Amino acid sequence: MQSRVLGRFTKHTAGFTNTRTNSKTGGSLLALRGDERRWTRSQTKSLIVQAKQAKKLPDLRIDNKSLAAINAKRRYLRIAGKLGNDPGCPKRKYSEAELARLDHYGWHLGWSARQIHTAVVLPNHSYHSISKKMGRLAYGDPLRVQRAKEAKRLTDVEYRCLKEFLLNDGRQSSSETIAQQFNISAKVVNFHRCKLGVPLSWHDARALSSTAEKRQRIAEAKRKDLVQHWAEYRARKIETLLEFQQRLERRRCQAPTRTCRACAYQWFALPQFFPVQRRRVANRVKVSMAQTCRICKMKLKQEHEVRGPEARRHKETRHAA
Repeated sequence: MQSRVLGRFTKHTAGFTNTRTNSKTGGSLLALRGDERRWTRSQTKSLIVQAKQAKKLPDLRIDNKSLAAINAKRRYLRIAGKLGNDPGCPKRKYSEAELARLDHYGWHLGWSARQIHTAVVLPNHSYHSISKKMGRLAYGDPLRVQRAKEAKRLTDVEYRCLKEFLLNDGRQSSSETIAQQFNISAKVVNFHRCKLGVPLSWHDARALSSTAEKRQRIAEAKRKDLVQHWAEYRARKIETLLEFQQRLERRRCQAPTRTCRACAYQWFALPQFFPVQRRRVANRVKVSMAQTCRICKMKLKQEHEVRGPEARRHKETRHAA
């Protein structure tokens, strides 16, 4: 039994050494990466000194180390007794009932970690603990997770520059212009404006130059949305009218027919297929039926809306010439 185990071990180590010798470049890269991640004595001593000064995690600064790495190293030092007699707050493991609640709210209901923490669903766990646990369990909306990963987060230097700009020159600029300058969203700019007590009034926002461009963009987006909405409505209406015509033909309806002037198709002379106009004349009301069916009218209107911007541009250029 012992010889068998030793044989497996030697075979495994032999394969490992062969792979290491065959891929010298990959091994050297891994070694360099490991050296970069390894804590040096000076970094450890600096962390111990800062931790004993009762600094909080955001105030701890170690070169080439992230906050997550600093927090993990601080926990190991605290467990080893390097930071004094305070053992720190031990990790709270999730019980079965808490995991069931997290599964219900985070997976089935689609709540975010912020919503779960605000609703006090898990009172013994912080927001970061809930967020990390949901990430390990692959809960949450994938789009929201991707958006959070790609979000722009200001550093201390960038935040100081933004704060100084908002308090001085930023009063004469719109939120969209500042957002483009600092590569952040306009919502972040508005949030910091309200936080600093320098929000734009309605008249100031209207007076800025970029608001006119913003109104044009919004109007163009609304116009495209309306065009798409009415196109879908006309498609549904045409389908309904064709189905109604076929149903009347199957029932052998006795209503008179009327030929459309545009499509030359015989429709039933009913208000559902031809628009009816009523005009008041002297002592009576004159009722007339259009010669073009509703389907042709809708198609002509849709073509006119599609060609509308081009026709307007052509008209403007012709007048300018």
